Amino acid sequence: MPVSVLNPPTLIQNVLERFEVGTVGDLLELSETVLRDARGVGAKKIDVIGDLKVRARNELAFSSQGLSEASETQLLSDRLGKSGVGMDEPWERVLRVLPTRARGAFESVGYTSVRDLVNAFERGELGRLPNFGPKTLTRVHEILETIANHGLDAYLFGDRGRPENLHDLIEQALDTLEESDRDIVERRFFVGDTFGDIGDDYDVSFQAIQARFDTLVETLSYHFRPEAEVLLEPVVEAAEKAGGLLPADRVTELTEINDLHRILFALHLAGLVEFRIWQGVFITSLHQSEIDIKLRRLRDAIVETGRAVLPFEQVKNFSHRAGLRMDRAGLTHLFQVAWEVDIGKSRSIKNPWARRSDHVANVLEDVASPMSAQEILTRLESFEQHEHGINEISERALNGLLHRHEDIYTIERGTYVHASALPISLDALDSVVQWCVKRLHGESGQISTKYLLGELDELGKTEEGLTPYLLKDALSRHSDVLTFKNTYLVAHAATFEESGKTLADRVETVLVEASAPLTVEDVIDLLPEGIDYHRMSIYTTLLSAPFSLNMGNNRFVHLSFVGLSENRRVRLLDAVHDTLPADGTPMSCADLLSELSEMAEARGLAIREYGSGLLWGLLREHEKVVCGPGELVARDTGSESQHVLRTAIGQIVGDYGAAYPREVRSELRTQYGYGGSDSAVFGSLTRSAEEGRLLRLPESLYVTEGSNEEILEAMAQRDREIVRLSRSSELASTPQRVLRLLASYYEEHGHRNQLEKIRSIR
Repeated sequence: MPVSVLNPPTLIQNVLERFEVGTVGDLLELSETVLRDARGVGAKKIDVIGDLKVRARNELAFSSQGLSEASETQLLSDRLGKSGVGMDEPWERVLRVLPTRARGAFESVGYTSVRDLVNAFERGELGRLPNFGPKTLTRVHEILETIANHGLDAYLFGDRGRPENLHDLIEQALDTLEESDRDIVERRFFVGDTFGDIGDDYDVSFQAIQARFDTLVETLSYHFRPEAEVLLEPVVEAAEKAGGLLPADRVTELTEINDLHRILFALHLAGLVEFRIWQGVFITSLHQSEIDIKLRRLRDAIVETGRAVLPFEQVKNFSHRAGLRMDRAGLTHLFQVAWEVDIGKSRSIKNPWARRSDHVANVLEDVASPMSAQEILTRLESFEQHEHGINEISERALNGLLHRHEDIYTIERGTYVHASALPISLDALDSVVQWCVKRLHGESGQISTKYLLGELDELGKTEEGLTPYLLKDALSRHSDVLTFKNTYLVAHAATFEESGKTLADRVETVLVEASAPLTVEDVIDLLPEGIDYHRMSIYTTLLSAPFSLNMGNNRFVHLSFVGLSENRRVRLLDAVHDTLPADGTPMSCADLLSELSEMAEARGLAIREYGSGLLWGLLREHEKVVCGPGELVARDTGSESQHVLRTAIGQIVGDYGAAYPREVRSELRTQYGYGGSDSAVFGSLTRSAEEGRLLRLPESLYVTEGSNEEILEAMAQRDREIVRLSRSSELASTPQRVLRLLASYYEEHGHRNQLEKIRSIR
């Protein structure tokens, strides 16, 4: 039997070769006298050779067959297999507690499995590895013997056995440390002391403490990582499903441990060092910039609703769209730590970013009839604890709020009405406005809305309920019309000679001077005082002016802000179109810029703060590209493949609960900068209903298709609109399933008159 089975150290192997010792028998016959007389063989080498002889005799005594039939390593291999060790397992997952030199040596030669290591032991290779001395070899041998004789758990965990929960895992890991080492780890993880603080107490530098801490954590991770990975798997999966932020109460529910610092320690044992504690109540693996992006998306979505009070389910939907999938408790923590906002526990949530005018608009919307400013004030004061967000406001200030809100119309002097309660339909009002704009075009002076109503009457185009004040208000929202304070007079912006500048001229001046994207409100604040421009007129100008670039989410810049000439813009957009998948699969603008990094135009946008948003805004005007939510774009592959547009529409309908086409169209323009035709929107709604994505209720009110319970829950977000459907002229031709849903809704919410109406039709 070759002597190499005894794994003699390299220096000893060289001595044995000098004496032509090739087998165990040769070794046993080699006398100590011969060794002493040999030149260059000292007492230490003679002692090591003596130890090898003892090992050889012991093994011969241990095995009746002797080393000639079964090597020590083969016996060890058999016993390791019987103890449950998989010989093909990675050695790092089995031999976790090793001398540092042994670990480094095994890694340096590329051993991958337990079998590799045992085979090397059999061939006597371990003793020849760099920095692998007799003590290290003996320790490795002892470890293998312990596993073979007592099992893997005894080697790894001793008498306490394998930890069955995270609490036991953490305690066992800490108990393996010396007192001073445990102090360093606990102070760093559980107390939050800096390396400098700990170093001061030990009278060493913070670099020395940090190096020691890193070594300790690395060693503990080697030892306990597999168990930590298994025990923490539910936490890691839950964090991923939640979008990267996992609330503390959810962590406790999964682990039965209340202290996030102990969870963080366990995550480091599992090698998940990217996790950290955020704001004291969340575990996250996200970088702060990633969290900021998600929070900004959520906030922007809430702000853009213009609603003072939102159903919780709508806020939850916004959160999911922003990539933060949490339950009520999680969102409560999030709003508190991110914005110091208490969202309470009711079904409705106050919008913390709602304008004061939004609160007023909600009052008018709830009343659904014209009101004077004084009546609105009285109603506001009647609300307990000012639940509409306005504590004290003068009638004059209230009038200012009423004039600035896009959903509030002036129907008579000092009398206001919400858009949902106008005496004429918005479509009819829009038709009148278009006629008036054409009539005003070419006029160099002002014309009274009373005069315009007179002309409409003569032509038989008058509309019942249309007043001079309402017509002036509606005209003020058109970008081609100028209105004037305290008068019925209006004029065409392009041909009115006294102005000197059009509204578009003034808006362009504001955008040119801006160093960052502006909202409509920003533009209003920066416009010079004088002519009374309505917010909607400014908004329409921003949407339609050739110099204005709509980045979505109520953000606009001047086209020159992009920093590319027209030819370079065309070159970039054509390259983007060619890069987009031909089947209409969407891509993000950020990915497109990365894909086109060879182009100077793409590189220039990629390094800018708003680069992907600018590209998205430019692509809005491309006739062969469809833009959607989250800066997604896709090739326009025709009416049968409008994935991005339908996705956006589906999200809008889901956020509203139930939505009309005009609301969808408005949100597409506001949130996504949609510049396509209305017919494409209506067509997508119709096709989505035909394909079972949406359900059409009477009056073209759409809800997301689903189970009856899900549909009824969505309908509850638009209770007033659902109640109005009972008066629809379409009920007689409405499908029976929709009628059953309406009946169920009216019965569940106590709308008895509406329920009887549906029953009489069915």
